[in-house]
Amino acid sequence: NKEQAAKQQQYAARQDSIRMAEFENDTTAVIEADTMNVTNAVDTLSPFFPSLTGTDEIYTISNSHVKVGISSKGGIPCRVELNDYKNQQGGNVIIFDQSEISLNIRIDGKDRNISTGDLYFIPTDVTGRSITMRMLTQGYGSLDFHYELDPESYMVNLDIRANGMSDLLPSN
Repeated sequence: NKEQAAKQQQYAARQDSIRMAEFENDTTAVIEADTMNVTNAVDTLSPFFPSLTGTDEIYTISNSHVKVGISSKGGIPCRVELNDYKNQQGGNVIIFDQSEISLNIRIDGKDRNISTGDLYFIPTDVTGRSITMRMLTQGYGSLDFHYELDPESYMVNLDIRANGMSDLLPSN
């Protein structure tokens, strides 16, 4: 009967869609795995070679209200803790920690884009309330993320500075 044939066609179309989605996911996984293998091989000719490897360390800036952890991998905040508020166990309230955040800043370059998430930064100009995380390049300057906490505030200021990177970044 026509109704049963239509249902069978819908079912077959649905199964085909599921198989196609599974195939695309499998293909994507293989491509991502291949990309990761290529990415994991350190490119010694890359302008970002000095920042391709490193150790993920956390550096802390704080004031009387807030404590912020900055990761050397990606140069980003990875933990924020409020000093003025307590959780149910009596500890400080944690807004987020490393397992709950992912941040990748993408900067359009002349020949290639810069994605900071997989690059390693080194701390410079460290004080109690501020830190500059620097991404080094191979002869093309550096990229600085300067974080500063206002003295009596929860606000974290971020200033991004490209130093001597005119050969990598467009002028506009």
